Amino acid sequence: MRRLIGVRSLAAGLLALTASCVEAEVEAPPPPTVFVDAANLPGPGRGTRDDPFVRIQDGIDAAEAGATVEVAPGVYNEHVAMKSGVDVRGAGALRSAIVGDPDWGQSVVTFDEVSQATLSGFTITGRASKGLRAAMFVGAGTDASAVLARCVVWGTQYGVFVWSPSAPTLIHNTFAGRGLDEQGVYIGNQAAAPALRNNIVTGYQIGVHVVAGQADPPPHIAYNLVWGNGADYRNLPNPDGRDGNLSADPRFRGPDDVRLRADSPAIDAGDPDAPPDPAGSRADLGALPFSPAGDAAAGPRRRPRRCASGTAGRRA
Repeated sequence: MRRLIGVRSLAAGLLALTASCVEAEVEAPPPPTVFVDAANLPGPGRGTRDDPFVRIQDGIDAAEAGATVEVAPGVYNEHVAMKSGVDVRGAGALRSAIVGDPDWGQSVVTFDEVSQATLSGFTITGRASKGLRAAMFVGAGTDASAVLARCVVWGTQYGVFVWSPSAPTLIHNTFAGRGLDEQGVYIGNQAAAPALRNNIVTGYQIGVHVVAGQADPPPHIAYNLVWGNGADYRNLPNPDGRDGNLSADPRFRGPDDVRLRADSPAIDAGDPDAPPDPAGSRADLGALPFSPAGDAAAGPRRRPRRCASGTAGRRA
């Protein structure tokens, strides 16, 4: 009887081991990283490390759900349509830029019914000689898992145009306007609930424009520096002094440089629950954490000027 029990126990153990081995064998490997490098001319490339795509959109189109598209330093003259389940990661806003043209579309980057996707580490702008509607358009059906992070945005009529009922997450970005007829973050047509956190918005005719006002659901605005716009907020009570929001000159390094000076009020002013900056300190506001050593020169080709109240311009 003892021998029979032992045989049964051994058989059960072997079955369990076999089942675990089968599970291990059928578990799918993570999707491969897709590589993009504008310098890999003449292209178009295959998306591998040794033969990267030349265009970001080719990388997105080829990427499987759960994959990351790694973009090398360079200037990418194209419009980009994001895809659910795919992250696109630039080499940093000082090193990777997406430059749009209105002949190709009305926005440089589009999130339309997208989820589980992050675009990070870019400067996003349009060709200086032509006006663009938006650096980023967010279509209806895009949820909070669609993220714009660590990007410098300038040179378009709208920094981000959020269409109801989408609710993207905008975190650690610098929106640098040039006055004129520009708006930093436009949330509109109907109530929508995007999350704005740890951003800098300055130099626009209107900084943050909430078309539906305080109607439900309202946007989530916390730990942002919004200053130097013709109107910092429209159709929304100014949250300065509440929820970590402040209104003060961000003190950029120079006319053509949106990095922070050592005396910037944006330093260590981010959400204390956010991941720390690379130096290990509390998060700074904006796309570019303060670095005493400095980095390559960056940002708009002209300083985002403070926009005087009452300056003429169309209202959306």
